[in-house]
Amino acid sequence: MVINLWQSQQNANWYFNIEAANGEKVAQSEGYTSRQGATHTIELIRNEAGQSAVHEYRGGRWVKLV
Repeated sequence: MVINLWQSQQNANWYFNIEAANGEKVAQSEGYTSRQGATHTIELIRNEAGQSAVHEYRGGRWVKLV
């Protein structure tokens, strides 16, 4: 996983996206007014992603996957 961080020249907001190992973009952030706000969210993702539960919507309810 690669996380790319940049500041937009159009609106001065900070953005990041997440790329899979194959280079495919799998997520993009909202705009942040500060670099600190964007990097804080990146750190939350980096620290918590490996421990996150995965749920699938089946039969009208969310089911936790093993």
